[in-house]
Amino acid sequence: MATAKRVLRDYDHVILDCDGVLYVNSTAVAGAAETVNRLRGMGKKLVFATNSSIKSRSGLATKLTELGFRVRESELFPSSYAAAVYLSSVRFPSHQKAFVVGMSGIVDELSAAGHQPVTDSDRNPDPHSAPQCHVRLRDDVGAVVVGYDNQFTFTKLTKACSYASRPHCMLICCNGDESFPSPDDRIINPGPGKLVSAIAAGTDKQFISIGKPTRMFFDLIMKANPEMGRNRTIMIGDRLTTDIVFARTNGIDSLFVQTGMQKLHDMHRYANSSDPLDWDKVPDYYAASLSTLLKYMTASA
Repeated sequence: MATAKRVLRDYDHVILDCDGVLYVNSTAVAGAAETVNRLRGMGKKLVFATNSSIKSRSGLATKLTELGFRVRESELFPSSYAAAVYLSSVRFPSHQKAFVVGMSGIVDELSAAGHQPVTDSDRNPDPHSAPQCHVRLRDDVGAVVVGYDNQFTFTKLTKACSYASRPHCMLICCNGDESFPSPDDRIINPGPGKLVSAIAAGTDKQFISIGKPTRMFFDLIMKANPEMGRNRTIMIGDRLTTDIVFARTNGIDSLFVQTGMQKLHDMHRYANSSDPLDWDKVPDYYAASLSTLLKYMTASA
């Protein structure tokens, strides 16, 4: 109880991961919307920082609103938006195009920032054809942007490897997450980390990661929230390897909730590890879910 009250008292800014903390797939985590809305009512400044690139800021705002969360688009930081901001920051030439391995969120954010995204429209080769994949390549592609893609195909992989192998073509990964949570623990949903690893292995090119746990992603949040003080900011996430490392990397405190990818036994494993790198995966606080805070908010009201 004392820990929960300290979390509610000592932090002005709350950075929230989304998938696994607020919702799983399209279902809200029980009590999460009420907790977030009460945090807002307490005057907390909220930031929604997700490695998901599936939706744009607008699309994410719509999803969260439909699930009962009160949000503003300016508070939302999906990695699709981070990809667009990164290309702008490096002054990606206006005459070049970005080949997208991902969903509409990346396409929409790149377009909104004035970049020219292109996607794959070729069919997979006939299964009985020769192993070579014949695709049409563009001369004006200067970047490959990789995010979550549930329509990943052999032709996409072929094109991505072909473009990324060009000397001056950037290979950008919206995040290095290996997988995403599933209601069925037996099912592994591959994340962008697995896709970009395949592309990097086929090209010998290092990819640029722009999502959590990078400093680049935190700098993007700080730029939009210049009043944010690190000692008064907490990160709430479900991934010890991403959200908690993100907090450690950027000098803020963290709260681990167990409604997503990782559980309490994972936290204990990292805490008892002999590898110092694993200690960065240990949170300052932990709770069963975000809604654990709710009864203390009610009690103090």
